Amino acid sequence: MASHHLGGRSKRAYDTPIAMKGAIITMRLFYKLQFQEIESKTGVSESTAAKIYSRAKQDAGNEDFHDMLASLSPKSDRPGMKPKIANGSKLSMEIRNDILRWEDYKFQDAAAPALHAAGMTAARSTIERVAHERQDPLCPVPIVRGIRPKKPPLNAQQKDLRFKHCTWLQNIIKRTNCDVIFICSDESPKQFGPGQSGGGKARVSRPMGVNANEYAMHDPPVQFSFSFWGAMCLDPSIPRPCVVWEPESQKQKNELQRKVIIDNEIAKEKAEEKQRRASIQGTVEYNHMKKVNDKINGDNERLKQQGIRKGRRHLRRPEQEFKYEVFTRGKGKGMDAAWYANHILKPLLYPYYKAVKEANPGKEVYLIEDNVSLHGSARRKLSHLAEELGILFVDHPPNSPDLHPIERCFGRLNHEVNIYDCYSASKEAKRQAKEWLLEMWREDKDLGDYILGRASNDTFLSVAKKCKLKGGNNNFTG
Repeated sequence: MASHHLGGRSKRAYDTPIAMKGAIITMRLFYKLQFQEIESKTGVSESTAAKIYSRAKQDAGNEDFHDMLASLSPKSDRPGMKPKIANGSKLSMEIRNDILRWEDYKFQDAAAPALHAAGMTAARSTIERVAHERQDPLCPVPIVRGIRPKKPPLNAQQKDLRFKHCTWLQNIIKRTNCDVIFICSDESPKQFGPGQSGGGKARVSRPMGVNANEYAMHDPPVQFSFSFWGAMCLDPSIPRPCVVWEPESQKQKNELQRKVIIDNEIAKEKAEEKQRRASIQGTVEYNHMKKVNDKINGDNERLKQQGIRKGRRHLRRPEQEFKYEVFTRGKGKGMDAAWYANHILKPLLYPYYKAVKEANPGKEVYLIEDNVSLHGSARRKLSHLAEELGILFVDHPPNSPDLHPIERCFGRLNHEVNIYDCYSASKEAKRQAKEWLLEMWREDKDLGDYILGRASNDTFLSVAKKCKLKGGNNNFTG
């Protein structure tokens, strides 16, 4: 059923266009349709259609078709109060121009100078009507307010990846009959002190044309901040791991650099061992190489039969298939892949995965991390350990915090951080804040209940359904 007017059914008879009124009179007078049938064909409610017909009959004084049509007057000619600010008027265009010029002001604040110059006032609903009109030649579309996005919109490839990820989530939960657990892991900055908003200026009301710096009060700067990492899942019997990253001392940097060198040597030895075993028939590596090269031979033969040379590939060598990567420490001041691998994956996250898997026999356990380069590099660094533990990873799509439930849990934790009293940056204040933060994630009952709700399979299904209904799109502005 096609709806008319502004995309929905009319609530009153005078809101109905004249053409629609004529159609109602025609269907009733010549085709003898009931008003209920007219509603199904036009989208005009039964009572409104009856009112339109009876009013036209009353104004015409008879049921002559031409007289009833002549009795229909345009909406603009109907009696009633004239709009305070007419659509398309000079004042209307001045208000719309000011709204666009002062885009960070609310509609009524941006319209105040033009209204003051005209010697009149207007309700917020009137100003909103002016903003939403379409008769301005300089801006023929409605003006609306919204949050300024901090990230560009998703492209077609990203939407497709999100759609496929949500389909995979739905299929895996259905296939396992909900016998699946998702472990979510991520890191987030936590700021302590009066200025948890990160500094800047608070929003305040101010007269038009006055410098904002004369009115806006600066937020006090934060006392200190931590980079917090945490993991969670549906099983509350396993303590949730977490850690706080702080700037390393030179001694800690040297110690970690030594571990990186040792890990590189171990990775090289393991890669060379796999390359050697790839030539021994019956080994896992040999079977893997055979499968890869059989596929290449099949593809090459198909292209050869078609007379196509482009696209043919050489067979893979063990050195290409089982290669190792030399890792080095990042030059930045923040957390790098080496620290993440040695202080999070190896001692905390991978043991947490193992404990969850052992406590839930018969259930599939998957590990979800977002796709920042830090996580990918650290995972490759410890790929041999992940293979030994049989860890199942989920390829998380980019720019998709709405599909990562731990983000919501971090938001709830941020609320608690914002109300934490902290007015010092001393070592003792930092120590207490650090202990409080770790305890909150591990033991707070309210936060724990919220985490269990966000980690449930029902939440994953709900989020996936909403994402797919939008074609993989999101409204991410954070």
